[in-house]
Amino acid sequence: MTSLTAYLERLTVSRRLLALTAAAVVALLAVAVWMFPGVQRFDQVSARLHQQRNATIAAVKDLGYQLLSMQVLLRDLIAAESAVTRAALDQELAVTDGRFVEGLRKLRVLHAGDEQDTLRAETYYQKVSPTEPPRSKG
Repeated sequence: MTSLTAYLERLTVSRRLLALTAAAVVALLAVAVWMFPGVQRFDQVSARLHQQRNATIAAVKDLGYQLLSMQVLLRDLIAAESAVTRAALDQELAVTDGRFVEGLRKLRVLHAGDEQDTLRAETYYQKVSPTEPPRSKG
């Protein structure tokens, strides 16, 4: 250690700075090479999360369209006057309800956040969903 100290004392200030700069650059390059595989892995994880987020948003939009479709079907079912039309609309409403429940299951798989959110949505839907669609008068 004393020989290194003696050698450094003989160097000029500019040479000392040059040596420290070279050592810092070598250390930074070593750290960068060491971290490079981790950065690539992080980029892959980030890309997967981005795709999952987009799929989750698409699933939520699809659920919104299903609810809108159910609303229109319920309106038509209430306004329908013939039994044949009501039966067809009732069957179509049951199919749409099945698609909505399947969409909720898909959302539960895709959603990376708190699972309580999807459980609350499913519970709320079960509470407000009629067991039988409303029948028109007559």
